[in-house]
Amino acid sequence: MLIANPIYDTVFKYLMDDPRVARVIISTIIGEEVEELVFKQRERSAQLATLGVSIFRLDFSAVVKTADGTRKNVLIEIQKADSGDDIPRFRRYLAENYYSPARKDFVGEEEPEAEQASDAPMIPIITIYILGYPLGPLKGHSAVMVKRSYFDAVTREEIHARVDFIEHLTHDSHVIQISELKRRRRSKLEQLLSLFEQMNLQANRHLKVFDDELPEEFQSVLDRLYRAALDNQIRAQMEVEDEFLDSWRRRDRSYEQALKEAALREEEAVRREEQARMHAEEERLRAEEERRLRKEERLRAEQAQMHAEEERRLKEEALAELEELRRQLGRSERRE
Repeated sequence: MLIANPIYDTVFKYLMDDPRVARVIISTIIGEEVEELVFKQRERSAQLATLGVSIFRLDFSAVVKTADGTRKNVLIEIQKADSGDDIPRFRRYLAENYYSPARKDFVGEEEPEAEQASDAPMIPIITIYILGYPLGPLKGHSAVMVKRSYFDAVTREEIHARVDFIEHLTHDSHVIQISELKRRRRSKLEQLLSLFEQMNLQANRHLKVFDDELPEEFQSVLDRLYRAALDNQIRAQMEVEDEFLDSWRRRDRSYEQALKEAALREEEAVRREEQARMHAEEERLRAEEERRLRKEERLRAEQAQMHAEEERRLKEEALAELEELRRQLGRSERRE
C-alpha cells in the first residue's frame, strides 16, 4: 500500500485534523486514553535555515482518563522536527504555554479579555516531541517517556499525593526518535510509529510503501495516510515544503559561505593589525635604542670634554708651576 509520508508537516496536520485519528495517536504515545480532544489554537509551522530544519507545532486541550480511572484536563503540545537540533525554539514554544493565561476554548464567540482569561484555572501540560534525527546518548530508544514522581528528599520514599503547585510547574514529556525504530515492532507504540519510519520511500520521499500488519485500532490512521497519498492538493503542498526547504538550504549555504568569508576577512584584518602592532612595537624599540645610543654618545662626549678640560687645567697648572720655578731660579742666580 502507498501512503503519504507523515514526516511532512502537510501530511501530519492532515492526520491530526481528524479528531478520531488524533485521539488514537496521542493516546498511544502517552499511554493513557484521550476521551476529548480539541485544538487549543492554530498550528504553527516554521522552516528554519539551520540545516533545513522543519519544526511543526500543534496545541490541544484534552480530557485524559488515567490508569486508575480518574479524569484530568491537560494541555498537549506536539512538536515535530524533521532534522537538526533546536532546543532554544522548543523551550520558547513551551514557555508560551506556561506564560499565556489559561482560558477555555470559545467556539463562535469572541475571545475573553485578558482579565477574564486570567481567572480560568491553570491545567498541566504534556509535551510530545517527534524527531526525525537521533539524540546521541539515547541511541537505540525509539520512544522515551519522562514521567514525574514525588519523593521525600530526606527519606527517599515516594509520595503518591498530587498538588497543583507541582503539577502546573512541571510536565510529562514523550520523545519519539523515528530514526531509532530500526524495523522493531515490540509494542503498539512502535507499531503505530512504523507509519513514520523513513523506509521504502518513493516519489521524492512524499510516499512510502507500507506493508506492515497493524492492529485494528490503527486502521483509521493508515486509511487517513492512504487518502492523503491520493490527494493532489496535499501532494502539491509537499512539493512546496520541499521547495521551501531547498530554498532555505541554498540560502543557508550562502549564509554559511558569507560567514566563512567574513571570518577569513576578520582573521586577515586581525593578522594585519597584529603585524602593524608588532611593526610599531619594533619601531618603538628601535627609536628607544637610538635614543639610548645617542644619550650614551652624548655622555661619552661630555666625559671626553670634561677629561680634556681637566687635562688642559692640569697642564696649565704644571706650566704655571714650572714658570714659577724658573723665576725663583733666576732670582737665586742673580743674588749669587
